[in-house]
Amino acid sequence: MPTGLTLYRIAVPWPRAACDEASELVLRDRREDEPVYANHWEYEYYFRRLSPNLLRVDDGRAIGPSWDEWSRSMTRKSQPRIWVVFTSATPKDGFVFSLPAGYRVGQTQQFSMTRVFRLEATE
Repeated sequence: MPTGLTLYRIAVPWPRAACDEASELVLRDRREDEPVYANHWEYEYYFRRLSPNLLRVDDGRAIGPSWDEWSRSMTRKSQPRIWVVFTSATPKDGFVFSLPAGYRVGQTQQFSMTRVFRLEATE
């Protein structure tokens, strides 16, 4: 059984989310003071050098604010842009959360099982 599964996975690789590519885009394009919200545990590693005040990784296990609470706290700090990295095995259409008041989706980038959204202030 293990040999058969090994051979199968050599021929058909295990599907993997492109957390590394999505993180690279965010780290390359974000300004130092822009917050990042992510929903997968791998982002703890990729965004490890970001200020804890600007990063929220909500993988469903972590204790902390939900997207709505977190985004409200970031908009109170007058952030011109907010980055959202969303990883899911099932595709989602459009922005996956409720948009904070005064923001619009400015950029969307698709990777394998992952999407990066850059929210921009409209005011």
